[in-house]
Amino acid sequence: MSSLKVLYTYSKGLRKYFVAAILFVIIETSFEVIIPLLMSDIIDIGIVQKDTSVFIEKGIQMMICALLSLICGLLYARYASKAITLYGEKLRSIQYAKIQEYAFINLDHFETSSLITRLTSDVTVIQNSLINGIRPFARGPVILLLGLVMSFIINKELSIIFLFTTPVLGIILFFIVRKVAPMYKYLQKAVDRVNQIIQENLTAIRAIKAF
Repeated sequence: MSSLKVLYTYSKGLRKYFVAAILFVIIETSFEVIIPLLMSDIIDIGIVQKDTSVFIEKGIQMMICALLSLICGLLYARYASKAITLYGEKLRSIQYAKIQEYAFINLDHFETSSLITRLTSDVTVIQNSLINGIRPFARGPVILLLGLVMSFIINKELSIIFLFTTPVLGIILFFIVRKVAPMYKYLQKAVDRVNQIIQENLTAIRAIKAF
């Protein structure tokens, strides 16, 4: 949690873009959840009563919802991309400025390959985590709540299944994340080693050319 607080403090000045992205995801998801409800009206009313006016009315409403969902999705992508790009730029600038303040004992402790990984790979991982996390983080609760409400409206008996399956899926996801998360430190060490080998090869090329 302390790392998340540090990352949150560095988002100052960019939070409006994150808030806008989350807001547009919520609106987009809301329109997507409304479409199945309109489809159920077409089946329950239009087909059963053979009323063609219901097909036209509900079809137009579905097209409007789909169009508005598309517009909100594009606006989400715009603000999310801007927020993540500026955030990565800010993190790299802060890291680079911090490295310039290091004493020689710090530079002996941290290998050059490790510092390169922090400036490149690690920041990219944070950016990817945010860009891939904003959408599920905002969509998940909305789909869960609105999906349960819509399922109860459409069919109360069948919607009970969601009440039993949702906790099971949550428990499975928790154990998967708990198992995978500690493996990231091994990935960091592997990337550090790759950078070190590349640096040694480049240094060797310069030495051979000098001879």
